[in-house]
Amino acid sequence: MGKEAVVLAPGKVNLHLEVLGKRQDGFHDIVSLFQVVDLCDRLTVRSLTDSSECVIHGMGNIPPGENSIYRAARLFKGKCGLDTGIAVSVEKNIPAGAGLGGGSSDAAGVLIGLNALFDYPLTEQELAGLGGQVGSDVPFFLLASTALVTGRGEYVRPIEGRTDFSLVLVFPGFSVSTPSAYRALSRLPGETISPRLSPMEVLRCYTSEHPPVWPFFNSFTDHLVSRYGSIKDILVRLKNYGALYTAISGSGSTVFGIFPNDSLAEKVSMKLKSEYPSIWTIHPLDRRISPVLE
Repeated sequence: MGKEAVVLAPGKVNLHLEVLGKRQDGFHDIVSLFQVVDLCDRLTVRSLTDSSECVIHGMGNIPPGENSIYRAARLFKGKCGLDTGIAVSVEKNIPAGAGLGGGSSDAAGVLIGLNALFDYPLTEQELAGLGGQVGSDVPFFLLASTALVTGRGEYVRPIEGRTDFSLVLVFPGFSVSTPSAYRALSRLPGETISPRLSPMEVLRCYTSEHPPVWPFFNSFTDHLVSRYGSIKDILVRLKNYGALYTAISGSGSTVFGIFPNDSLAEKVSMKLKSEYPSIWTIHPLDRRISPVLE
């Protein structure tokens, strides 16, 4: 067994997410505001001296081709010309299919951990290039803690994050298929859609306005609320319990509310806990992923 790096891979919420047109490559353009939060998976990344394989522990029976961690590790090995084996152990806390970016963050965490293990052979931008081959959201986790994200997710503009609020995350107990959610928006290939909120307006509102008057929205909300009664119920109840702002993260299924402090957020969590046991009081993070070498 070689040396190892421990990485906390955080989830994210989309404070704003507008889906624009469908590109010729099959992806959709977006305008989104990503915020990292302190609900994290824990990854232990090791180099192996007795094997050249990539081995992933803690991810069940996900086929290698569908496992973002495996794909990221293979890309890193290929880019750096490594013959060394890699083992990754995962302690999952971020639910899958929840719109919290757990798979993307795990992939970013593995790339960051491997880069540290092998004495930083790749630049930040090279890592982001690899991450973009794994998934649209991976570059964000490599480059920022809060960012305006455009294109299909590859254009990441880091901004100074706010930490003046607490969040309540509620996972309703089921996942939402991201491809099916995008299909439900019925965008046509090559269709041009102008954003309702320009990127500059998104930045201005985030930095200078309080959450109760944010004009942000999620393009998937109407579809998800009409299909899943529990998502509508959580949104309504969080607002009734004093949330300054409520939204769905990503393409669902997690719903979150922003509260002015931990005290109120904890009270709301306790009120919903009996019906929705997967609930967390969490905080925005103003730092990026960093590894700890052991």
